[in-house]
Amino acid sequence: MMQCTWTPTASILGSLFALALGSACHVVVEKDDATGGQSTSSSGGSDAMGGASSSGGRQDSSSGGSALGGSALGGSAQGGSAQGGASVQGGSAVGGAAPGGSAPGGSAQGGNSSGAQAGTSYVETCGLPEPFDNNDRDTAVALGASVTLCLDNPSDEDWFYVDTPADGKAHVLELNFDQEPTAWTNVDIYSKTDGSNIDSFHLDKGVKSNVFVTLGPGSRTWIDISAYNASDASTTVKAALTTENDSYEPNNDRDTAAAIKSGQKVSAQMLTPYVAKQQAESADWFKVELTAGDHVFHLSGVPQETWLDLHISDSARVNVDAGHPPNRGAIFDFPFTVPTAGTYFFSIESYLSAPAVVSHGNKPHFLGESYTFQID
Repeated sequence: MMQCTWTPTASILGSLFALALGSACHVVVEKDDATGGQSTSSSGGSDAMGGASSSGGRQDSSSGGSALGGSALGGSAQGGSAQGGASVQGGSAVGGAAPGGSAPGGSAQGGNSSGAQAGTSYVETCGLPEPFDNNDRDTAVALGASVTLCLDNPSDEDWFYVDTPADGKAHVLELNFDQEPTAWTNVDIYSKTDGSNIDSFHLDKGVKSNVFVTLGPGSRTWIDISAYNASDASTTVKAALTTENDSYEPNNDRDTAAAIKSGQKVSAQMLTPYVAKQQAESADWFKVELTAGDHVFHLSGVPQETWLDLHISDSARVNVDAGHPPNRGAIFDFPFTVPTAGTYFFSIESYLSAPAVVSHGNKPHFLGESYTFQID
């Protein structure tokens, strides 16, 4: 594994400590902007699947699951050794450039990015000083492809952040926890946008476990990792961020409906892109020109956990018809009739509840699989 070098260019004692994104890897420590130190609500978040924890509380999650997938952002690490006693190792950063497409060395969301390169991995060793003082959200460090933390006591918190690109798509953050036998990890995840609690949970003691979080575009997410109980043992967290495989996004409302053609096979994903508690849209909208008469909506493929709901309306926003398959994971043919030729809108949502924002254990199929349909 290659290593990255870093050289601090701002005083650690200053109110802002920032390290620039290098050509291929980085760690950024930022002082929050005008929203700094805002209070957080524990009422946010959504139901988790596969041993999900309740929002704002703690509940054990199941262990095991799929191998770490997706691509890590920020590029690969560069050579060199860490300075100043910090153990900074290679890997690719998940924090990435700031939403809005800022270039390496540009400004990060909620703060400035300046200075020299830094490694993408954050490594603590029990009994030794921490590489950075990141014990609150104001000094959060960009989450790298891998971090190793010493869980010495519950009051020792390590804060990280993840920035998602402002590309209009959802992004799946996969966190793979590998705990030493006596390690007991507690995790709190927050949205910077409104301070809402996306999820809070602690793992089973000493287990390996996967957690998946679907995040919205152009957002910053805080991840607070601490010891559930003191253990003086380590946990390693590997992270990857995968972009939604949906070329029709953003099409989450009627005004952004994607234009398709009759007879065209469409493949899309149904995810809940969490930005804030009130900004978690999971609908997909399409529009198509149809002739007057009978037509059929063919749903030919869908992930096994997904139960879709279809609503059809005309250009005057008058409802034409609605329907849904008989159960989760079911395909169906839905016949409908339009009275006149024109543009018709198809809203596709989840029938009973939106796809889970947080999932624990095995990776749900809907996080990697598409649903497919065509309108004849």
